[in-house]
Amino acid sequence: MATGQTVLDRMELLHPELQLQAGESDVTKGLIAANMAQDYMESVFALHPGIFGDSIGTVTTAANTETTTFPTGVIRLDKLQRLDSNGRVVADLDPVRAAGGHAPTSDWLSSATGFTAIPQSYWTNGRSFYFDPIPDAVYTLRWTGMQQQTDITASGTIQYPDICLSPLAAFAVKVMKTGLDDDPTALGSLAAELFEPVVAALSNFRREGPQALVYRYAHST
Repeated sequence: MATGQTVLDRMELLHPELQLQAGESDVTKGLIAANMAQDYMESVFALHPGIFGDSIGTVTTAANTETTTFPTGVIRLDKLQRLDSNGRVVADLDPVRAAGGHAPTSDWLSSATGFTAIPQSYWTNGRSFYFDPIPDAVYTLRWTGMQQQTDITASGTIQYPDICLSPLAAFAVKVMKTGLDDDPTALGSLAAELFEPVVAALSNFRREGPQALVYRYAHST
């Protein structure tokens, strides 16, 4: 597995003036730049549900309480499921697509004030989960999605495959070369340019064979 030093080494190769070996003068700034690069990379990855959806955790509802805290560091939620007492999945919760006009103290999702039952649906703003109906008891819900990885350190393991390392290094070098008068919004465009090919490569693991042709019209010639 690659480490943060692997990224620093590639940054030094791309920009030989940098001093990024252990104890050298640019290591601290290099790691800051590498972590900025990882943040941008994850923001691109989070837009694509087909990759890195392997983070799993649980949240717990409270009886007669509409909300519970959203899990820390989750930047893409793919699924929310209710578990039984043995930890087995018994039901998927449906996401509520429409939102608006919610007051935190009101029963926004529920059909009637004071109505409680097993939660069937949820809505989230990335800070809290809101349930419909309001839970009538304590339930364990398992979330699946993409969670931000820990900050890169020189000796720490990089939690992404090697295909991500060179784009990470290239973006980090660009960050370090960005001057006071440079347009910082250009970094967003660069992130898409560098990391979208990685997304494309990591989105095609499954080879399910050719799809059957469906003939909708019959004609004679």
